[in-house]
Amino acid sequence: LRTKSLEYLTSLPWDGYAIGGSLGNGRDELKQLLWWMMPLFNENGRRDKCRHLLGIADLESVKNAVIHGVDSMDSSYPTKLARHGTLMTKEGLIRIKRGKHAKSYGIKIDEGC
Repeated sequence: LRTKSLEYLTSLPWDGYAIGGSLGNGRDELKQLLWWMMPLFNENGRRDKCRHLLGIADLESVKNAVIHGVDSMDSSYPTKLARHGTLMTKEGLIRIKRGKHAKSYGIKIDEGC
């Protein structure tokens, strides 16, 4: 069904494609689905258009999406983390509510920013 949908939707004159819906029951299933589906987006001039992945839930899934050729994505994951006091950096996660950060005012969170 996804193949038929992909064939039909990519025949229309849109600027890009959204990949969404129920993409699996976990990281591994999403990874397998992208491994199978993304090469289809490289055929027949489809590579020239943006491929957007909807609703990614965690950092590992973001990395898998990029590796498989997804151009852009949306995710509530960073916002959910921040609401609970966790920050994302290039060096990994920082749990800012921990006691060791109680007096960390004015200190850069990420030296590269």
